[in-house]
Amino acid sequence: MQSTRFLWKLLFWLNWAIIAYFWFQGSGSAFLAGGHHRLLALGRLAGLSAAYFVLLQFVYTGRILWVERFFGLDRLSRAHQRNGQLAILLILLHPILILVAGAQARSSSFLAYALGLFDQNDDLLSALTAALLFLIVGLLSLAMIRRRFKYELWYFIHLLMYLAIFFAYQHQFEFGSTINSNQFFYGYWLLLYLVILISFVIFRFLLPLYRFFQHRFTIARVEPESDSVTSVYIHLQKADRFKVEPGQFMIFRFFQKGFWYQAHPFSLSRPKSDGQIRISVKKLGDFTAKIPQLQPGTKVLIEGPYGLFTQRAAIKNKTLLVAGGIGITPIRSLYQSLLEQGQDVILLYGAQKASDLVLKEEIDTLSGRAFFILSKEQLPGYLHGRIDLEKVKKVAPDYQERDIYICGPVPMINSLSSSLLS
Repeated sequence: MQSTRFLWKLLFWLNWAIIAYFWFQGSGSAFLAGGHHRLLALGRLAGLSAAYFVLLQFVYTGRILWVERFFGLDRLSRAHQRNGQLAILLILLHPILILVAGAQARSSSFLAYALGLFDQNDDLLSALTAALLFLIVGLLSLAMIRRRFKYELWYFIHLLMYLAIFFAYQHQFEFGSTINSNQFFYGYWLLLYLVILISFVIFRFLLPLYRFFQHRFTIARVEPESDSVTSVYIHLQKADRFKVEPGQFMIFRFFQKGFWYQAHPFSLSRPKSDGQIRISVKKLGDFTAKIPQLQPGTKVLIEGPYGLFTQRAAIKNKTLLVAGGIGITPIRSLYQSLLEQGQDVILLYGAQKASDLVLKEEIDTLSGRAFFILSKEQLPGYLHGRIDLEKVKKVAPDYQERDIYICGPVPMINSLSSSLLS
């Protein structure tokens, strides 16, 4: 897997190197000439690089299977954030460098040259529109600003990216001197657009629709697991053709009033069985608080499965599963699967109170080695405290000989991972 990731990263830099090569073919002499010529050349490179990084956003968010299976959506999501920030910076640099270069060449002020240029070229409006749309989306995606918006509003604003791409495409192929000066680069740039955007449409939209009509995902029943957790059982036709591994998650859209306009990721809380899959959802926000209101018979659109939190990641023949709170959902699925294969597996599951240990009765029936820890109660048969290295050593003295899967609150994951790695 590491070698495949390396090849993907190599492909990323190779594509940028091709762009830089054709840029130098068309603007190398200007760059070497210095002065305003160099600024103009750098402005062109910034524009080409910005377009490339914007296209990569569609790779990172396209849920393209042959990319996701090696990196996982969590890594791709982080790359999407970093890449977006770089793209916004390049989008800003592109017009600034070109306008400064033009102003210097004509011994004019920056503002006077910019106003004159747009006055004489009405077609540059598409470039300005694209830049403004990208900036709006980029600024609203900053963590400090995004937290002020509800997810739904931020998501719909994010859709402006599609409109921005349309205007940017128009600008590049009409005014891009580097693209239009070389027919090979023109063909390469067009092919890059087509491959990425077609892949995006297929995996983001067409494949989920195909699976929807193939499997007819329908809510079979909705059952409470506790005061705050609800399980949703989803029936699917041709279940043998729906490949999903324990530990994976999917993105669900429920076609019911009050639900249909949102899609959310949830892990499977048990392996696929009897033509059904199951998710167990905790009330953590406006959307999840409504999950108990879902009705049997409701159609469901499912994207995925996704995730590398599976047995395929294992490199040892013994396993330790650690779950905190609702993090038990993918862990419970993995636990059952590993036990059914006769694997040596230990489960450590923590919560604040015994009543918070959802799915415990199911875990008890699996006849494995499961240990439960409570942080706010002391009861017979339970460990007391928080999940840490000391507790891991207590339940699994041979923990260094085991693959360790951890799922739960981020502070718990970070703290325990740090202790284990050190």
